[in-house]
Amino acid sequence: MLDCKIKAEEKEINQPEEFSTSDCSLPSRVSSSTTTTGTSSNLGRFLDCTTPVVSTQYFPLVNYSDFNWIRAVKYCSLVLKSTLGGVSDEILAAITYQIVPADTQYAEIDTSCCCNIYTPEKGSCCSDSLTLTVVLLFRVSSLFTGLREKMNDTKFDAKVQLILASARSHAMSASHGQVTPLHLGLALISNQTGVFYRAITSAGGSDLLAQSAVKVIKQTLNKLPKKVPPTTTGAIPQKPSPKKNLPKQTPPLSTGAIPQNPSPNNLPRQTPSPLSNGGSIPQNLYNILLQQQNFLSVPKTFLQNNPSLAKVLNRAQKNPGENNVGVEELVISLLEDSQIRDVLKEAGLVPEKVKSEVEKLLGEVNLRVLKTYGIDLVEQAGKLDPVIGRDKEIRRVIGVLSRRTKNNPVLIGEPGVGKTAVVEGLAQRILKGDVPINLTDVKLFSLDLGAMVAGTTLRGQFEERLKSVLKEVENAQGKVVLFIDEIHMALGAGKASGSTDAANLLKPMLARGQLRCIGATTLEEYRKHVEKDAAFERRFQQVYVAEPSVPHTISILRGLKEKYEGHHGVRIQDSALVVSAQLSARYITARRLPDKAIDLVDESCAHVRVQLDSQPEEIDNLERKAMQLKIEIHALEKEKDDKASEARLVEVRKELDDLRDKLEPLTIKYKNEKNIINETRRLKQKRDELMIALQEAERQHDLPKAADLRYGAIQEVESAIAKLEKSAKDNVMLTETVGPENIAEVVSRWTGIPVTALDQNEKKRLISLADKLHERVVGQDEAVKAVAAAILRSRVGLGRPQQPSGSFLFLGPTGVGKTELAKALAEQLFYDENLLVRLDMSEYMDRYTVSKLIGAPPGYIGHEEGGQLTEPVRRRPYCVVLFDEVEKANVTVFNTLLQVLEDGRLTDSQGRTVNFKNTVIIMTSNLGAEHLVSGLTGEVTMQVARDNAMKEVKKHFRPELLNRLDEIVMFHPLSHENLTKIVQLQVNNVANRLAAKGVSMTVTNDALDYILAASYDSVYGARPIRRWLERKVVTDISMMIVREEIDDDSIVCIDVNADKTDLVYRIDKNVVAKKTEQTLDVVIHSENKRGRSNEEDHIVTSTKKIKNEVIVID
Repeated sequence: MLDCKIKAEEKEINQPEEFSTSDCSLPSRVSSSTTTTGTSSNLGRFLDCTTPVVSTQYFPLVNYSDFNWIRAVKYCSLVLKSTLGGVSDEILAAITYQIVPADTQYAEIDTSCCCNIYTPEKGSCCSDSLTLTVVLLFRVSSLFTGLREKMNDTKFDAKVQLILASARSHAMSASHGQVTPLHLGLALISNQTGVFYRAITSAGGSDLLAQSAVKVIKQTLNKLPKKVPPTTTGAIPQKPSPKKNLPKQTPPLSTGAIPQNPSPNNLPRQTPSPLSNGGSIPQNLYNILLQQQNFLSVPKTFLQNNPSLAKVLNRAQKNPGENNVGVEELVISLLEDSQIRDVLKEAGLVPEKVKSEVEKLLGEVNLRVLKTYGIDLVEQAGKLDPVIGRDKEIRRVIGVLSRRTKNNPVLIGEPGVGKTAVVEGLAQRILKGDVPINLTDVKLFSLDLGAMVAGTTLRGQFEERLKSVLKEVENAQGKVVLFIDEIHMALGAGKASGSTDAANLLKPMLARGQLRCIGATTLEEYRKHVEKDAAFERRFQQVYVAEPSVPHTISILRGLKEKYEGHHGVRIQDSALVVSAQLSARYITARRLPDKAIDLVDESCAHVRVQLDSQPEEIDNLERKAMQLKIEIHALEKEKDDKASEARLVEVRKELDDLRDKLEPLTIKYKNEKNIINETRRLKQKRDELMIALQEAERQHDLPKAADLRYGAIQEVESAIAKLEKSAKDNVMLTETVGPENIAEVVSRWTGIPVTALDQNEKKRLISLADKLHERVVGQDEAVKAVAAAILRSRVGLGRPQQPSGSFLFLGPTGVGKTELAKALAEQLFYDENLLVRLDMSEYMDRYTVSKLIGAPPGYIGHEEGGQLTEPVRRRPYCVVLFDEVEKANVTVFNTLLQVLEDGRLTDSQGRTVNFKNTVIIMTSNLGAEHLVSGLTGEVTMQVARDNAMKEVKKHFRPELLNRLDEIVMFHPLSHENLTKIVQLQVNNVANRLAAKGVSMTVTNDALDYILAASYDSVYGARPIRRWLERKVVTDISMMIVREEIDDDSIVCIDVNADKTDLVYRIDKNVVAKKTEQTLDVVIHSENKRGRSNEEDHIVTSTKKIKNEVIVID
């Protein structure tokens, strides 16, 4: 016995060839790929005569076991698909549902059961699933064979074909000779979600009149004569053979008799039946089929349409437009029939009023293409965010839409200023009726050009979609307004080689006023795309949407507050809204209000929500500790003979019990607080839903419902929310409040600018900033104090809001610490000295090189890359900008820096404004250095030296540049004492590099003096010290490492020889490391005053830190 399987997914069915069989009015379909096989059983012959024939691969049903009703439905769907062709699965399901007998409770059948209809062991039938399948197939063939022949050349859509099939089914079940408009009306009104039923309900005001109409139609149909009585012969029709040597008609079968199969040579060539098993079917199964004879019997002559019904169908096809005839057109045509009008009048309905309601529904349904590629903003208006403060722009848009021609506004403005919100505000006004009469009941569709372009693989598909949309808009007669966001995409959308774009298809209707379209795009895109097409641009009227001010943004945020509270389930303080608008306007300059302020509030709410959904840190720590104790208990329980382990086990268990006593009340409190917060969130979401329902009720003038919502349900929810929020104030572990500190934290994450409140550690760091800078910069007290004060003012928030945090010009000889101070400042601010924007101004000596700062002009190489100054600051606005050796730059560079120093901003080559208000601008110069050196040597006084240096500076730089600087700082030449400290710092840097390899280093005072004497140059300052150490000390130690004279457990002792003419190195074991088991970074020793050397007494260790400190002991 072969298995029976129903395959839901099948390959595409080959297009069959039509052929007719003699003495059988049912046309058969056969695949060209099928071949004739053996004889058919009686059941197979029955199916061959009553159902279309298809390829065997679609009918794998050859076994009568493992088959149930749901499988039978799927099996029937395959037959339908092969019969009708091109019918969607959704329509197949609806057809199958309508064909199923009304008294069949198929929903109650277990789909997992296996129905063994016939087994050799039992010899009995356990289910009639196979019979139901046969019934289905027979009814399908009888319903659709004649219908298919009559509708091949019509333009009825699938739904209409389904309704006509249902009407034919009603006529057959009532044994009527023809299909009349009454059968069609009954098929239409039987669907309570259909157009006819809804129109009758709307015209009558209730469902009672619709039910009355159904009753009248059925009574009228019962009066029609029954010209086709059901067959009672008890025979199953057989398929006669077309051969001459066979009788022209097979005699009817009697109950209990099974006819013999004819010879295979006498049967027509056809596809074997899916139920054929090469022999006769079991007697008991055949008896089940005989019991269904009344249901299976059909006349050989199929039902024809009544002339009245033919007129209805012809009227429906008169003006179908470009689409197939839909249900709406069919209903309108049906309402012209006299029989239907009489039935409606008898049911208490006015046919004209019903027709009017259908036409209204037709207007809605005719926008199906628009609904496919767009969204009706008026329907969504109740769910959109409120629009605040855009009344001027909305009125301007309404004025342009009210024009006779070229009534197409285009909203232009910077990204994020609220262009789309203006359109949403218009949709809300249309919903409320607060618009002129020409915009009343208008549908505002947001068209998605991307969705229209998607999937258009062939030329002309996009144009066909767009023309369908425009046709629906034109048929709406001014009741549809299109909104195309990013309208510059219409210029070129869908364009391919030899085809047109969307803009050229829109131009004719835009010019004639047949299409009212609202566009929105940015200033840059409008200038780049729309202005280039003058014909397209002149059809639109510009409406500029400006960026709102900070107070205006605060009002917008207050209007959106409830929306975000309901979504996130948090409570937003009003001060958080104010801080959001202020901080976003000050620090996030690359974006526009109110978009950036709204995003700050949204992300802050999301962050608080995440914290609410996570366990408090206190509970988390206790649970982790409890888990550790449980693991320890489990390990100690295995040590049964160890007394110490037993004692420890008792101690750990007691500790775990104490921990549970602490954890249990905290967990209970946490769950209670979380339940309160979750319930508050649920009630807020319910309040939003009730508000949407209230708006819908007011729009439909359902005043009783609106009153119940406003004064009943909404007030109850509001009081419950207030009660929960009052109890939530006592929450200690969880907080659902979004405050200013949350907004500041998000700003800091976005920009890297520390705008959060100062904590104690940061306060201490700012107070000691000057001391930290002195650790790296020696002998320049004036410069260090000026820079530290500028940072302090900026961090506290008292700096100048429209200028950089500080702008300085550092003057002095080379090698005195000007660049080093900038690096030290970057290290203190960002913990990395490399995080500064350093520009070597010697690269900007030519006039044309100024473009490197802000980016190359359009048309030049590198235009898209941005400027060397503007791009780093744009990406990290909180930084130190160093213009090294600024006197070497061309004069045009100084002109570029003027607006940076005055207004704290600079516009790059691409038109983007870069914010410099949170930067520290440092310029270094060597002008007048010779005068300062002469002051140090005593040739002139320091005041005279400073005056002479300033004369050089004023002679070189323009007054407008010097006047914009905060301070001009003089760096003094380094004294011998300062240089000694610098030598210690440089030696410490070398020691840090050795410490990374596990090697320590000691240096004597004599060695330090020798290094200073050998490397110092009064002209070059401190830089020669570093070069000398690299060339001498680092090279010698590197050679010793290569020779394997130094290992990880060593100290390199550096001293001078007896003549003090060279350095000597001694490799010792790290005695301190042996005692303390620590690796030393640097060890420096020197001889004591008595001339004795006690190495262990004079070794000083410096633990590993970010910056090591050299200590010299005398």
